[in-house]
Amino acid sequence: MKNLLFIALLALPCLAQAQTLNDYQHTMDQFVQYYNHQEADNIAHMWTPAETFLWNNERMKEMHEKYGTITAFKFLGVDKTDPNQVWVFLTQFSKAGKKTTSLTLDANKHLGTFRFITSSPGITKMKEAANK
Repeated sequence: MKNLLFIALLALPCLAQAQTLNDYQHTMDQFVQYYNHQEADNIAHMWTPAETFLWNNERMKEMHEKYGTITAFKFLGVDKTDPNQVWVFLTQFSKAGKKTTSLTLDANKHLGTFRFITSSPGITKMKEAANK
């Protein structure tokens, strides 16, 4: 019994650090707000350190011309076939239609992996399951 309690106490910090669906949805909410308002600097600072070379005003303009604004998103699941085990969202764009976006969060809830538009066999299976 003491061993079980000891193991549970060791696991507690890990559980406290785990991100929840609410954390991922909140991050997507933030991203969508910044993206739709073309706030490249705010998006860049969603990473630590900031990814300013990837997110700039020129790129935001190009992305809006190609994809439009994000009108909705919905959590599909975690792609466990991906080495990063990304959390996947079905993302609705005003010009490009439905795409998928995936991400991970670090221990401080900053973006880790972020794929604006992505696909994989695992994601395809999630999309098919969501359409049933």
